[in-house]
Amino acid sequence: MKSIQEIFDVVIGAEIYDPWGEEQAFSSSFMCFALGVACNHFGVITEEERVYAHREIKCYVRTLCSLADCHTDVLSTALSFNELPNKPDDLNKVYTNWGNRPLKPTE
Repeated sequence: MKSIQEIFDVVIGAEIYDPWGEEQAFSSSFMCFALGVACNHFGVITEEERVYAHREIKCYVRTLCSLADCHTDVLSTALSFNELPNKPDDLNKVYTNWGNRPLKPTE
């Protein structure tokens, strides 16, 4: 199984994830949806990898929400509640460098 970063890199490299919202027929501005497309339509990740990545994203969003007392399933919203950068470029940075994703506001 691929690492979490390898999964994101494959989905981003295949242009299935598009945080800027310029969606084509088989792309999404939401990574969790893009993971489904990558698995079910393109076969570039396995179902096991899709579930793993989806679970990691949900865990990250829950962690952010617990810090800011918010309730959302959307990463950009969770980042915003924590006063963290949350524009499309920022979301792309989170997924292209998952190991260094922000966990609390910068001082």
